[in-house]
Amino acid sequence: MTGGPVRLSRLGELDPLAFQLFLRLLGDALATWRPGTTVTTATSGDGSMEVRLTALDDGSTAEVHTPDGCSAAPTT
Repeated sequence: MTGGPVRLSRLGELDPLAFQLFLRLLGDALATWRPGTTVTTATSGDGSMEVRLTALDDGSTAEVHTPDGCSAAPTT
C-alpha cells in the first residue's frame, strides 16, 4: 500500500504475484484509454490495488522491476 499516487518508476521491485496483478490492472486501464483521455483507472476485484494512468508530458520513461528483470515504457 502506498497511501497515495506513486509514479511507476518509484514502485520498487514487485514480487511475481504482485507484478501479475499489476499487469492485469494495467491492461484493464489501457483498454479504456481513448484519444483525448488524460486519466483512467482500474481496480482489483477486492479493492486492494488500483492503477491510475495519467498522461504526462515530460518525456520520462517508467521502469518496473521484478526478480526476473525490468519492464520499461514511455510515460507519455
